This record gives sequence, C-alpha cells and structure tokens, in this order.
Amino acid sequence: MTCERDARFDKNLPDGTRVTGTPSGAGSVSLAVAAAGPAWRTQRLLALTRPYVDEIVLAGDEPTLDACGELADVVLPPAGDDALQRACRGDWIVRLHGGDVPSGALLGALRELTTERRLTHLAVDERWLYRDVASYLASPPWQPRYGSRILRRAARGDGERRLLDLPVYRSELLLEPERSRRLRALAQERLSPDALRGGAPESALLVPEDWDGLALQTLPRADRATVAHLLERAAAPPAGGTAPAADRDRPAGASAGAPVAFVRPVTRTRVDVAHDQEVEVLNVGDVAWPWRRDGEAPVRLGYRWRAAASPQSVVAEGPRTHFTETVEPGARSRACMRVEAPSRAGRYVLEVDVVEEHVRWLGHAARLEVTVEDAARGDAPAPGVRGYLAQALAQRLPARAALRDLPRWARSQAVEATPLRDGRAWLTFAAQAAFERALRPGARVCEFGCGGSTRAALEHGAELLTIEWDADWAERVAARIAPRDRAAWTLDVVALEADERAAARDPSDPRAYVSASPAFSSFSFGAYARAIDRCPPGAFDVVLVAGRARPSCLVHALPKVAPGGLVILDHSERPWYEPALAACDPAAWARTDHVGPGPYAAHFWQTTALRRSA
Repeated sequence: MTCERDARFDKNLPDGTRVTGTPSGAGSVSLAVAAAGPAWRTQRLLALTRPYVDEIVLAGDEPTLDACGELADVVLPPAGDDALQRACRGDWIVRLHGGDVPSGALLGALRELTTERRLTHLAVDERWLYRDVASYLASPPWQPRYGSRILRRAARGDGERRLLDLPVYRSELLLEPERSRRLRALAQERLSPDALRGGAPESALLVPEDWDGLALQTLPRADRATVAHLLERAAAPPAGGTAPAADRDRPAGASAGAPVAFVRPVTRTRVDVAHDQEVEVLNVGDVAWPWRRDGEAPVRLGYRWRAAASPQSVVAEGPRTHFTETVEPGARSRACMRVEAPSRAGRYVLEVDVVEEHVRWLGHAARLEVTVEDAARGDAPAPGVRGYLAQALAQRLPARAALRDLPRWARSQAVEATPLRDGRAWLTFAAQAAFERALRPGARVCEFGCGGSTRAALEHGAELLTIEWDADWAERVAARIAPRDRAAWTLDVVALEADERAAARDPSDPRAYVSASPAFSSFSFGAYARAIDRCPPGAFDVVLVAGRARPSCLVHALPKVAPGGLVILDHSERPWYEPALAACDPAAWARTDHVGPGPYAAHFWQTTALRRSA
C-alpha cells in the first residue's frame, strides 16, 4: 500500500528548509531510493539529497519507513525499480540503491542536467569503494562502468544516453563480508553462466580479493567526508555541507581542444580479450553526429590496431561504436568502445578516430600504445564464432560434429539463455546427449547439484533425488518445476559443516570432503557427499556429479549405480578430479571423455561418463 506523506512537490523539511520546485527551464526531479541496511544510513542519504530534488520516493521495511518518513514524500514497502519509478511524479528520476553515495559534483549538477530536452537517459560513473571510504577501484573491469541512474520519467525503451563524468560511489565491497560476496558471486554465475567482462566472469567483480595488480584511486576530499558520513555510524557530517567536488577525469595526454582523447586508458590486455576503452570526442565540424536509433548511423567511432614497430601498417580493424547521443557541433561526448585485442602478443598502437562510413576517417585520431600479453592457461577464448572454430581445431574435433553443434552453441550464448530457463543439463553437448538418452520414463536418477538438469530429468519422466547444499538456489529451482513433475522429485538440502581445518586439506583427495573454491575454504562437504549413502547399492540408473567436492561425491556415488548404469562427472578436465577417476577399475567402469562445446559457455570443456559393466 502506498502512503503519501505530502502530495506536493514544494515541502518544508524538518529543519525548516523550504524546497520550492524547480528553476525556470529545468525539469522536476524525483529521487527513487530502494533502502537497504540500517535505517540511520538511509536517513543520512535522504537528508543529504533532499535539498537537490523535488520529491523522494522511498521503499523499505517498516523500521526504515518509520525513521525516514518525514524526509520522504511517498513511502512504499520493499519494491523493485519498476514499482519505485511508477510512484515518481517528477520529470526526471534519479535511482539510488542502499549503500550508494552520490558525489557532490553530481548533486550540484542535477538542476543543470534536467534542462536537457533531447536526452532520455543520463549514465553516471559508478565507482566501487574498496578497502576504506577513501579509495575506489580504478582498474578494469571495475572501470569504466556507467549506469543509467538518471532517466526521463516519460522515457520508453531505448533513447539518447549521455555518459557523465559525475560519480556515484558503490559500497557493497565495503559493507558486505567477503564470504557473503563470494557466495553471491557463485549464485550470480549460476544465473548468468559465462558472462564475461574484460575476459573475466562478471561475477568476479564481487571478489576483488582474487585479483592481482589492483589500481586504487583516492576520492576527492569533500566526497571522502560525505562517504564516511553515510557509511560509518560514528562519522560526523561533512564540513561545509555538500559542495560539489571538482572531480572530473581529464582525457589522458590531451589538451582541452583535442577532437579525440582517451580517458582512463587501458594499456595492458591479453590476446583475443574484448575490453572497454573510454574516449571523449569533440565535434569540431559544423554537422551534428546522430545517435543510433533503428538503423546504422553514418558517423561512428572506429579503431585500428597498428604494430608499434611499424605504425604505418594496419594489423586489424575492429567493429564500430555508435554514439549514445546526438553530438552537436562544438559539443563533447563520452563513449565506451568495446575493443577486441589482437590474436598475437606484442606491442601495438591503438588508433581511435571518428569514421564517416564509406567515406573517410576524419583524421583526428588519438593513439595509445598497448601491450598485448599471451593468454594464461584457462583464459577466455576469442569471442564468437572465431573462438569456437579455433577451439574445435585445437581439440581436433571432427569438422562435421563441430559445425553441427555451432548453431545451438551460438543460440545458448544469448544473455537470457540459462540452463534453468531452458531445462537442459549444463554439460558438453555430447555428454548432454548421453544423459538425456538415459532419461527414459521411470529411470532412477540422482544428482549432486540442481539446476537445468533437474528440469531435464523430471520432464523426461525420471524419478529424481537431488542433493543440494544451497537452500536459496534449491528454492529457485523448485519454483521452475511443473506441478505435474513434483511427485517424482525428492529434494534433500544438506547444510554445510563449518570446519576451520578444511582449508588445509587437498581437494583432490576424496576423503577430504572439501571444495577447491576459496568461497568454501572453511567448510566440509562430508554430510553432503554421504547423503547418497542412505540409498541401497544399485539404486540408480544415472548419477550426475555436478555440485561441490566432486571427487568425494564420485566415490560415494559409484556403489549406488546399477549394472549398465551411468555416472557423469562434469568438468573432468580439472586436474584435481583425476585421482578419483583413476581409482575407478577399468574392468568395472567403461570411461568416455566428452570433450568439446557445450551450452552457455564460450570455452570448451570435458564431461566424463562412466558406464558400469552389466
């Protein structure tokens, strides 16, 4: 239920301050806040932003609404972004989440920004605080990172979008414990498998502790005081209020009049990795450059790679980048270009310029020397079909089989495609086929770890036992199971056991009952792996081992497979799984390694099937 504290935009604040609408030419501004964390933090955020906006719409729990209601115009129970935005009445909406801290520069610029008539979205520079309230991560993949936090209320779908060098500070890396972030990263990876950014999983953003060579940058003094005030319980208000901080990133190595210049340049990358290069462009001509709407805009950003040793020769030319807004003569615009690194290591010059398609490069190029390094083992392959075919060649897969799997592999790379949504086991295609052939009606199946395989087994008519450690994930999977299939499903959620000695154990040892993932360094999976022991020998036609502590689960699964039945071990290319596999008697178990492509992942991998002799 919506409770309106004040139906007007003009409002008297508790301290007597009068907020009086908007200046001439500016649109009214609503602030939409999804509260999270303690009520005092939300209260400080609303007090900070109240003088700069015309309306505050707040969604939160009852204690937060009780503590902050006098600062808000409209209050809602916990709600998503869509519900918050529907409750806003301003011409423009500013979206903040619990733990966000807007910079003084952004707050001071809000009124000027709302005079825009053409733009529908304004994207702010999202900076991730790390280690303390005075520092943020300044290296990829945390930078550059823009979020559309300001949008016109009447906007529908896509529209012109400006990238602003005005920051909002994100605090989840400070406020959330590392272990909690690791578990959230694992859950995120399950929902968006193999989503990459700069050659790394998107979920890895939550655990910078795993990264080497992090670059940190210090916040401006005024913003440091504001961040401390909002995030630290005992912090005093920032001296002098919230005066806008002078915190603009200047284009690297360029004068103010340079037509094209790099901002926060990336000077080191790996072969075949796609990364973001941020540039600022000045339109020095007398014709506007249009943004992309439905078709191809005639003027776009382009890039070429040149060898550093012979810069006259072009090594490669990459895809174009559209402007996100119309760039009028004399105006500047920022852009994030998706740049694909060359396939060979070496020193290169990255040249970025404006291109009038099929006519000319405008000749105002910015150049940046970049070192391209060899890929380490396990790095992401080249993107798209090129990477797929390169892996097929490297694995010496039959050409007919590789080409047969290519269309469905390409479809599975779509952002919305996930194993759970599609109801398919996340195995290599060859192993997936073997798994589904075994799923005849009435087949007895056990799986360690649930997901798309759960739907696949039940929808093929199997009787399924699922052993899962993550109750939240099991609940999500259960919500996707059709009512007609639930009678054939037994879910056994087995909680992990805290064990401080687990970190010292060898994950390749089936008797260790530990996971190789750092997220579980202080947990034992003993009860989880032994859960199948409650079933009699030969109880199952198929056992799928795709959860945690797989060597331990494999050893416990083997006696439970009926003659002629299958045990399937996913990601068996991992070297610490091999000791458990090697212990399987070849006279009793016929081993087939299915190496190759699978859905949802850019890289190829291996799934092993073990068939028990009859």
